[in-house]
Amino acid sequence: MDYLGAATVDVTPYPIHVASGTTLTITANIDVIKAIEVGSVVSLKLTLKGIVDIPIPCLELGDLALPIGSCEYDGEILLNTVSICPDHCPPGQENSLPLNPGNFGGKSVKIICN
Repeated sequence: MDYLGAATVDVTPYPIHVASGTTLTITANIDVIKAIEVGSVVSLKLTLKGIVDIPIPCLELGDLALPIGSCEYDGEILLNTVSICPDHCPPGQENSLPLNPGNFGGKSVKIICN
Protein backbone atom coordinates (compact mmCIF):
# COMPACT_ATOMS: atom_id res chain seq x y z
CA MET A 1 0.00 0.00 0.00
CA ASP A 2 1.36 3.42 -0.88
CA TYR A 3 1.57 5.83 2.03
CA LEU A 4 3.31 8.74 0.31
CA GLY A 5 2.32 10.94 -2.61
CA ALA A 6 4.61 13.62 -3.96
CA ALA A 7 7.97 13.83 -2.18
CA THR A 8 11.02 16.02 -2.73
CA VAL A 9 14.22 16.21 -0.70
CA ASP A 10 17.05 18.70 -1.23
CA VAL A 11 20.37 18.40 0.61
CA THR A 12 23.06 21.10 0.52
CA PRO A 13 25.94 21.19 0.12
CA TYR A 14 25.93 18.69 -2.71
CA PRO A 15 27.91 16.58 -3.01
CA ILE A 16 27.59 15.90 0.72
CA HIS A 17 30.80 16.21 2.71
CA VAL A 18 30.41 14.69 6.18
CA ALA A 19 33.15 15.97 8.48
CA SER A 20 33.30 17.51 11.93
CA GLY A 21 31.87 21.04 11.81
CA THR A 22 30.12 20.59 8.47
CA THR A 23 26.55 21.92 8.29
CA LEU A 24 24.05 20.03 6.13
CA THR A 25 20.80 21.75 5.17
CA ILE A 26 17.88 19.45 4.37
CA THR A 27 14.63 20.70 2.87
CA ALA A 28 11.84 18.19 2.30
CA ASN A 29 8.20 18.21 1.23
CA ILE A 30 6.34 14.94 1.67
CA ASP A 31 2.64 14.29 1.17
CA VAL A 32 1.36 11.51 3.44
CA ILE A 33 -1.76 10.09 1.75
CA LYS A 34 -2.54 7.26 4.20
CA ALA A 35 -1.96 7.24 7.98
CA ILE A 36 1.41 5.81 9.01
CA GLU A 37 0.57 3.68 12.03
CA VAL A 38 2.36 2.92 15.30
CA GLY A 39 5.03 0.24 14.76
CA SER A 40 5.91 1.43 11.25
CA VAL A 41 9.48 1.23 9.96
CA VAL A 42 11.08 3.69 7.52
CA SER A 43 13.40 2.07 5.00
CA LEU A 44 15.65 4.32 2.91
CA LYS A 45 17.57 3.16 -0.13
CA LEU A 46 19.87 5.95 -1.28
CA THR A 47 21.95 6.01 -4.46
CA LEU A 48 24.57 8.47 -5.66
CA LYS A 49 23.58 9.05 -9.28
CA GLY A 50 26.32 9.42 -11.84
CA ILE A 51 27.85 7.69 -14.83
CA VAL A 52 27.73 4.61 -12.62
CA ASP A 53 25.13 4.66 -9.83
CA ILE A 54 26.66 3.90 -6.42
CA PRO A 55 24.47 2.57 -3.57
CA ILE A 56 25.01 4.50 -0.33
CA PRO A 57 25.39 2.08 2.62
CA CYS A 58 23.99 2.56 6.11
CA LEU A 59 26.72 4.29 8.14
CA GLU A 60 27.18 4.91 11.88
CA LEU A 61 29.02 8.24 12.13
CA GLY A 62 30.54 9.38 15.41
CA ASP A 63 28.16 11.21 17.70
CA LEU A 64 25.15 11.26 15.36
CA ALA A 65 22.07 9.89 17.13
CA LEU A 66 21.02 7.87 14.07
CA PRO A 67 22.92 6.17 11.27
CA ILE A 68 22.72 7.83 7.85
CA GLY A 69 22.42 6.34 4.38
CA SER A 70 20.42 3.32 3.21
CA CYS A 71 19.08 2.32 6.63
CA GLU A 72 15.93 1.08 8.35
CA TYR A 73 14.56 3.27 11.12
CA ASP A 74 11.90 2.57 13.74
CA GLY A 75 9.31 5.28 12.98
CA GLU A 76 8.76 6.33 16.60
CA ILE A 77 12.50 6.53 17.38
CA LEU A 78 13.08 8.51 14.18
CA LEU A 79 10.37 11.04 15.12
CA ASN A 80 11.68 11.36 18.68
CA THR A 81 15.23 11.94 17.44
CA VAL A 82 14.45 14.35 14.61
CA SER A 83 11.47 16.06 16.30
CA ILE A 84 9.72 17.45 13.20
CA CYS A 85 6.45 18.61 14.80
CA PRO A 86 5.00 21.17 15.07
CA ASP A 87 7.29 23.14 12.70
CA HIS A 88 7.19 20.67 9.79
CA CYS A 89 3.79 19.00 10.31
CA PRO A 90 0.16 19.76 9.48
CA PRO A 91 -1.78 21.54 12.26
CA GLY A 92 -2.76 19.18 15.09
CA GLN A 93 -0.19 16.49 14.28
CA GLU A 94 1.76 15.34 17.33
CA ASN A 95 5.44 14.35 17.06
CA SER A 96 4.47 10.67 17.25
CA LEU A 97 2.83 7.91 15.26
CA PRO A 98 0.35 7.67 13.74
CA LEU A 99 1.26 10.32 11.18
CA ASN A 100 -2.03 11.41 9.69
CA PRO A 101 -2.46 12.38 6.02
CA GLY A 102 -1.18 15.84 5.11
CA ASN A 103 1.88 17.76 3.92
CA PHE A 104 5.05 17.44 5.99
CA GLY A 105 8.15 19.58 5.60
CA GLY A 106 8.59 22.85 3.79
CA LYS A 107 11.09 24.45 6.15
CA SER A 108 14.82 23.74 6.09
CA VAL A 109 16.54 21.79 8.85
CA LYS A 110 20.23 22.32 9.60
CA ILE A 111 22.35 19.45 10.91
CA ILE A 112 25.86 20.11 12.22
CA CYS A 113 28.21 17.14 12.14
CA ASN A 114 30.26 16.69 15.33
